[in-house]
Amino acid sequence: MHIRYENTFEDYRNHYEFLLRCRGGDSRWRHYQALLIPAFLGGLGIYAASPERIGLMIVILVMTLSYLGPRLPYGKYMRACSAAHAASQSARVIELLIDGDGITEVIEGMRSTVPWDHVKGYHLYRDTIFLELGMGLWAIIPASKLSGDTTEIHEVAKCFDTHHVVDRTSKVIGA
Repeated sequence: MHIRYENTFEDYRNHYEFLLRCRGGDSRWRHYQALLIPAFLGGLGIYAASPERIGLMIVILVMTLSYLGPRLPYGKYMRACSAAHAASQSARVIELLIDGDGITEVIEGMRSTVPWDHVKGYHLYRDTIFLELGMGLWAIIPASKLSGDTTEIHEVAKCFDTHHVVDRTSKVIGA
């Protein structure tokens, strides 16, 4: 099977959000846990500043709120982080060859081959296949960038199944 597609800003953003969802509620908990220390220190600074130093109290309050404000709603912060991550990636045209030996990916003339025993699994999320390879690498195969037929993404998934690549879709929260 030979597939040609392009990964764009939207695909990289979906991949980042997908990785955060793989971590489940742990990611949200750690986010708010990390905000407790600056909130505590800001509150302590406001408390420590005596009422005679109202200017210092206001400065500490403004600094604390300016730090916590943008980070407080987790969903909004997660979207901003994923957009920043995606903006650091450039659009790439990718050719993917799936055969009996493994997966060969050609990106801008550079060819990489991954044998089947190094393919850890795949995840189907938001009409995209995230193919988990060895050493923390991923292949992002978006259905919208294929021939336009959404059944093709399921044919790609069936091809992975025939090579005994594990379908890990159910492990993602909200998949």
